[in-house]
Amino acid sequence: MFTTYSFTLTVLVIVLLVLLIRSIRTGIELRELLDGCTKAQRHNQDIIESNTKTIRSLERQLQRAKDYTDLDLKEANDKCVILREDLKESRKLLREAANKLTDYLLSDITSIKFTANIPTKGWTKMEFKLGVVSCGKEVTALHWTEKADRYELRQTCSDGERKEFTYFKEDIAGRIEMAYAAIKPTL
Repeated sequence: MFTTYSFTLTVLVIVLLVLLIRSIRTGIELRELLDGCTKAQRHNQDIIESNTKTIRSLERQLQRAKDYTDLDLKEANDKCVILREDLKESRKLLREAANKLTDYLLSDITSIKFTANIPTKGWTKMEFKLGVVSCGKEVTALHWTEKADRYELRQTCSDGERKEFTYFKEDIAGRIEMAYAAIKPTL
C-alpha cells in the first residue's frame, strides 16, 4: 500500500510540479507579454502626445497664417480703397491741368483792340492778335481777364513763352474790342 500510495504521491507531485512549472512559464510569458504591451502602450502614448503637440503647433501656425492673411487682405483692401481715391483725385487734377493747358495754348479770342495810356507814349491804340507779331514770334493764344481794378492779358507763343500785360482800368479809354474765332457748324 505504501508503494501505491507513494507511487501515487510521486506521480501527483510530478504532475503538480509540471503544472507549477507550466504556470510559472505561462506567468513569465504573460509577464513578458504584459511588459511588451505596456512598453507598446507607453510608446503609443508617447506618439499620441507627440502628435497632439504637433497638431496643436500646426493649429497655432494655421491660426497665425489665417490671422496674417486676414490682416494682409484687410490691408490690401484698405490700400486698394486709398489707391482708388487717389486715382480719382489724380484724374480730376489731370483733367483740370489739361483744361488749364488747353486754355493757355488755345483760345477762341483772335484779337483784342483798345486805347491805353502808356507812360512813355501817352494814349496809344493797342492791338494784340494771333499769328506772327512784330517780334517774330507766333502767338497761339490770347486770354483776357477782368479784375476789380485792372485788366490782365496773357499771350502764349508757339515756343511756350507766355507774357502777361496788366492795364489798370483808369489807363484805358473808350471801348475794348475783342474778336472771336468763328464756330464751325457740325453736320
